[in-house]
Amino acid sequence: MGRLPCCDKSNVKKGLWTAEEDAKILAYVSNHGIGNWTLVPKKAGLNRCGKSCRLRWTNYLRPDLKHDSFTPQEEERIIKCHKAIGSRWSLIAKQLPGRTDNDVKNYWNTKLRKKLQKMGIDPVTHKPFSQVFSEFGNISGQLPSTANRIGSLNRDVNSTYMPKTDPSSVIRGLPKLPINPALEQVQDNSFAS
Repeated sequence: MGRLPCCDKSNVKKGLWTAEEDAKILAYVSNHGIGNWTLVPKKAGLNRCGKSCRLRWTNYLRPDLKHDSFTPQEEERIIKCHKAIGSRWSLIAKQLPGRTDNDVKNYWNTKLRKKLQKMGIDPVTHKPFSQVFSEFGNISGQLPSTANRIGSLNRDVNSTYMPKTDPSSVIRGLPKLPINPALEQVQDNSFAS
């Protein structure tokens, strides 16, 4: 069983929010505070889903949000945090007052990742590309080549002894299993060499 839907999807407005809708949410939250978002659309007079109202408030309408561009200090903090903990956007956003995890994630994916790549730094490991490539070369140099692995596999298969069942050694009362003719041919060829 799944979770019950938060609203009747057929009667819900989708798409861009209007200034009038934003004003209704702002008025509702200023009077009642934030709480059960599934009730907000009905009480505020909106034809929207509760989740949509919550996301609109959280990501756009909260008074403590910053809407200006990221500062160089914020960029540096995002890069340091990403290097330390990876793409855990909500934890990184807690280090940047007034920024949401969605803002930070979008800024990383559209600007900072590309900026690091242009500087010659791998955005995943935060190491210079030259170092990543040399480490990759060291790793791949330690693995045996494919030809060696296939050759040893062929030797192992060819040297395996698979005896044929002798009809006189079959225990009476047990059913005879059919022998695969292709397997018999492989066994015969293994003795020829």
